[in-house]
Amino acid sequence: SGDEFVLVTDENGKKILSEDGELVVFVTDENGKKVEDEEGNPVTEIHGFVGQIEQGGVVEDYAYYFTLPSGWKTVNDRGEFENKSQKSKLVIQIAEETMNDNIAKKNRVYKVLTEKSNESENYTVLKNEYDNEKVGKIYTVSFSYDGVSKTSISFENSGNTYQLDLETEREIALEDLEKEAMALIDSIEFKPYAYFENLTDAPTTTEKTAE
Repeated sequence: SGDEFVLVTDENGKKILSEDGELVVFVTDENGKKVEDEEGNPVTEIHGFVGQIEQGGVVEDYAYYFTLPSGWKTVNDRGEFENKSQKSKLVIQIAEETMNDNIAKKNRVYKVLTEKSNESENYTVLKNEYDNEKVGKIYTVSFSYDGVSKTSISFENSGNTYQLDLETEREIALEDLEKEAMALIDSIEFKPYAYFENLTDAPTTTEKTAE
């Protein structure tokens, strides 16, 4: 919007967040001066965490902190990153769905990709499950086609379904690409908030019809 806000920080300069993980900012007047209450204390308000804040090689998103590994940089403020030397792109997002729904979607994608691989030798498809010390069970679907390899990995944290999509144009085995994607998890610190409430695994009308 072009508006500027003054963040409320603690004595160590760390941003203070609300109970829901939103930013806390000072209320200012039209001249940018902090508004005070009757007792002379600065007035604050909660402001939605929109976009990202990058400082000292650490990107803060509304849901996580991502310490940029060597060679990686931000593309925009929507969880997209790139590593030009590796010809790779990364997207980090929280899916507005349960983990079970995400797994079901991955299984459907895997089925479609497998059918394509049966029709064309140019397709390579892989599906895996891994146990990770940091986030627990990880589910992956990966494929390579026409010089592009991509893996989509999903896991759950604090009630959120996280999905990392890593794509590269360099030649690499899908198993190794999955390992690269999972290694990036070590650079992420997750915030302890649940962002989508009242999600269920109940099938949609479309899914019921398909069955």
